[in-house]
Amino acid sequence: MAGEYRCTGTLRSTHLDIIATHGFTLNILLDLSHNAHFETVSEGRPHNPVMAKPIELDCQLARGNAPDYAAFLAACRAERVSSPLYHFSRHMMAEARAANITEEQHFENTITQRTIKIEFPQFNDTIAAVNMLVEGTAAGDAVMAATTEDMDDFDALPQRVRESMGMYQRTSATSFTRTAGGDRTERTAYRG
Repeated sequence: MAGEYRCTGTLRSTHLDIIATHGFTLNILLDLSHNAHFETVSEGRPHNPVMAKPIELDCQLARGNAPDYAAFLAACRAERVSSPLYHFSRHMMAEARAANITEEQHFENTITQRTIKIEFPQFNDTIAAVNMLVEGTAAGDAVMAATTEDMDDFDALPQRVRESMGMYQRTSATSFTRTAGGDRTERTAYRG
């Protein structure tokens, strides 16, 4: 899932609180589909490499119960400049100006029509404690595959580890479930 917005800054649980307090939800997917250091290929698709990319979050912001658009955007604007929510509000502001409507109206129009896809390349352990995921679990194996630095070491990983790469739904900072669909085939390092 590619994001409509890529927000810089570290996503923290306090940001989730701001989102929930103002009547919105954030569906969090941990993207373990890529190796951070080199391209990989799926079995049966040797000429279609998957790009190298660090672990990140692919999220969907949606309306919850009684959303307060203006208060949410005001809370985002009040965040530090380094906050990903501050950056999200800047995206909304720029698009609203281009459409010649208020930021609140643009945000409401957008989120009423669909969920808003946001990528967060940085997050802390309160969101996803990737270093605490246990080897032998699907998510723990996927983290191992996504962070292995050497191609030969990657190819030497057990098949189940190389098959575990994919998207994982967050239930807590240390609990993730693999999403349906996606490529569940064995990966190898792409050697061009």
